[in-house]
Amino acid sequence: MWKRVVGYGALLAAGTLALQWLDYQRLVRMHSGDVYLFLVAAAFLVLGVVLGAKPGSECTLFWEQHRESRL
Repeated sequence: MWKRVVGYGALLAAGTLALQWLDYQRLVRMHSGDVYLFLVAAAFLVLGVVLGAKPGSECTLFWEQHRESRL
């Protein structure tokens, strides 16, 4: 009995995995431009954060001066 339940569970899991994979493939094909746009935006966001947090940059100097003036 347990073998049958485990077998049906494995088949259900495999079917769910296959349907999710097919849905993902459809999503990527239909919205590939949006995916590329998101990746470019994320890259520029990371670049801005890295350059903005760099010690000695204008942004960090501004915030250090602003913090000192508040104390």
